[in-house]
Amino acid sequence: MAGELTYFSVVPLVDLGSRRDVALRALGWTRMTMSQRSLGYVVVVDRANDRAILRFPACTPYGDVLRCAQVQRGILGRALCSIGDKTLFRRLWSPVEKRIDPNTPEGFLKIVDRVSRGLRGVTADREKEAVERAIASLDVDWPNLTAADRAQVVRAANQALRGLPEVVMPEIRETLRVEAESIIGETRRRSARAFDLAIETAPGALDERVVAFAAESQGNFITDEYGRRERRLSEEARELVAGWLAEGQGRDAISSQLAHHYATSSLRRSRFYWDIIAATFVNRARSWGQVSAYRDAGISRYRIVAVLDEVTTDICRFLHGRTFSVARAIEQFDEVERLRDPTRIKETTPWLAVRRDDRGRRVIVVPGDPPLRAAIVTESAELSGRKDAVGTFEKPASTKALQAAGVGPPPFHGLCRSTTVPA
Repeated sequence: MAGELTYFSVVPLVDLGSRRDVALRALGWTRMTMSQRSLGYVVVVDRANDRAILRFPACTPYGDVLRCAQVQRGILGRALCSIGDKTLFRRLWSPVEKRIDPNTPEGFLKIVDRVSRGLRGVTADREKEAVERAIASLDVDWPNLTAADRAQVVRAANQALRGLPEVVMPEIRETLRVEAESIIGETRRRSARAFDLAIETAPGALDERVVAFAAESQGNFITDEYGRRERRLSEEARELVAGWLAEGQGRDAISSQLAHHYATSSLRRSRFYWDIIAATFVNRARSWGQVSAYRDAGISRYRIVAVLDEVTTDICRFLHGRTFSVARAIEQFDEVERLRDPTRIKETTPWLAVRRDDRGRRVIVVPGDPPLRAAIVTESAELSGRKDAVGTFEKPASTKALQAAGVGPPPFHGLCRSTTVPA
């Protein structure tokens, strides 16, 4: 059976669409019962035949459904790719995609776009529904409420937003896990071929750890950001209502403006936000996959290769051509893998930044306590928008100092496209 199966998907029955009849008949359900929303989830298997092998009542928590499906995945074979809910269901029925090389600039951007679209698909409807529930609770008689009552209304509105991570994160983490497996596996195969590495192309134990960490850590960043934005929105709502009341505005005006503020709030993430999340995730998975391949091939050092064009940052231009220790990179992964707090992960693997010093000079720094001055930019190719130039830098920090400060494989900043090659 395993050889016939390509994917399976955990799918709410209401999202099966035209495929629902075929899948559910395989489970012995009648056309009459197929229309009942309460039927819950089904696991669809086998792209060619629309077969459904498992079904769960609506009262089954999604996490339990997913865990059971993952057990089945282990039984049916590693060729399966477990994916869940709407966005992942669409991928289940899409044509087979040609394998994309994550190590090329073009392939990297295609994968980033795919991941970003997947994450937006998982979250867009859920975020919209949560904001609509919040807005519905804001149509109250604001001028006649006490300060305590107003605070309670805002808390009630934000309660609708507070539960959003619990709804979307299982699907987000599963999306990321599936993508990480694909990215790291393809990175390993392509690296072995491109650099003639004498390694097994199948992912090893370290690669499996990287898959788990990439999905879990990026999920934690997203969860943390949801919490920050919800708290910020709550504070803004209280301040806005107080200001509008001081201006003498009435119930309708305040409710309308507050609804608009929630509807356009930063809680509903823009495409740019998801592009940054996707680019960070893809580059991190690719980089650790490359480092794992270098280690298995007995390569001791890797070299940073920046994509040099009009939008390349001075950070990547400065690091372009620098060589780093593979062994130290593995040590860095061992250190960060144990962390769960997004703040601690940022501190352990910091992104570089460009700041102005007290003399007005453009300086590249590695944040920390204290921060490390990586270099002074004496000629910025980024600001002049030159395509192939690196620029010039003064007083560069040593590679040893950079690694000690946490600098390792890419990414080095948001939307970073830099990659690595054996040195």
